Amino acid sequence: DLVAFADLDPELLAPRVGASAGALALLARAARLVGQSRALGAAGRAPGRLVLQTRQPEHPVVRAALLADPTPVTDADTAGRREVGLPPFTCRVVLHGPPSDEAAGSLAERLEDARVVPLGAGRVEVRSSDREALLDRLAALRRPAGLVVAVDPDDD
Repeated sequence: DLVAFADLDPELLAPRVGASAGALALLARAARLVGQSRALGAAGRAPGRLVLQTRQPEHPVVRAALLADPTPVTDADTAGRREVGLPPFTCRVVLHGPPSDEAAGSLAERLEDARVVPLGAGRVEVRSSDREALLDRLAALRRPAGLVVAVDPDDD
């Protein structure tokens, strides 16, 4: 009957790409839960409630939740991803392990717009706008023992 976010600000202000979209997804899931409990409840029960506590009442995510219109948040997220070259506008392959530098070089070889970016701690990213070509190269790559591969990871 009730879902409460005692402090939504860490989600709203998280320093990561897609933080706003993630916060909005949390609110949407909570709203669905509250709606389901109301639909399943006994007749005559009070409607379910979603309660937010925030110091950012004018944040686009809060406004989107109040208006039940995610468009401004999703449009901004899409524009930001396009601007910095993140999926779905590019494909990212993150390699981790001792052979990651050599594997990244092999992946980027003969790809027109491939970028190799060292991420530190034995991790290297290969990014390309040609998803199909990059994934074809990845499929053909000989993967040495100890190499861990992630395609379009959300946590980097």
